[in-house]
Amino acid sequence: MVICGLHMPGIGGPAFVAELHERLPQVPVLVLGSASEAATDYRGARVRFLPRRCITEHMLNAADELLAEAAY
Repeated sequence: MVICGLHMPGIGGPAFVAELHERLPQVPVLVLGSASEAATDYRGARVRFLPRRCITEHMLNAADELLAEAAY
């Protein structure tokens, strides 16, 4: 699993996730996004978006769900 908050020079968050899944489609990705991003920016299997200031419990639940989905 990759957990990322995407403020990287040269590549935007959706492009990073798309590239990662192009190379490693089986890897689940949990994106902790900024206020300017939306869940609709991140589509696809094994991808979940949460606002950066989410409650820790929500982040852990999302990670658990992604890992459970990846186990199948």
